[in-house]
Amino acid sequence: SLKALITKEVYKLENYNSEKGIPIIIQLLIHYFRSKPAGLSEEGIFRKSVSIDEENETLNELSKRNYEYLEHIQNPHLIACLIKRFFTNLKEPLIPYPTYNLLLQDPNKKEHVKQLIKGLPKLNYMTLAFLIEFLKKDVLQHEKTSKMSANNLAICFSPSLMRS
Repeated sequence: SLKALITKEVYKLENYNSEKGIPIIIQLLIHYFRSKPAGLSEEGIFRKSVSIDEENETLNELSKRNYEYLEHIQNPHLIACLIKRFFTNLKEPLIPYPTYNLLLQDPNKKEHVKQLIKGLPKLNYMTLAFLIEFLKKDVLQHEKTSKMSANNLAICFSPSLMRS
């Protein structure tokens, strides 16, 4: 069931802490795009969804640490959905509740935002930095074909990364 999948290790940041300080599952999903960059040219990548059955089947395999399963996936939208779903289903969002509330106090001041981000727990900071680097260096290179601007990516990822 979906509830059982959500409670599995796939959604625990600390259980997938690699030597880089980034959950291995996120590294593997992003590696998928780095090894198959054409997927980032798909229109609406990170915006379009896939069937819940497809997601659940893949999550089931990943929860068994069957990472080779990713090599056979042909639909880049599935990988994009899994990246967002990983962050959405974390028990505590990547940007923790107290930080989110502080961000709301002065969201337009860059220095305020930078200080709050730098103050994140190390694992959260490293994972967020890894994700942002991927979005900036890899995903935005395909903006013309994917129609996913920085603003569109922010709209797609914000609910997954922070919640009130």
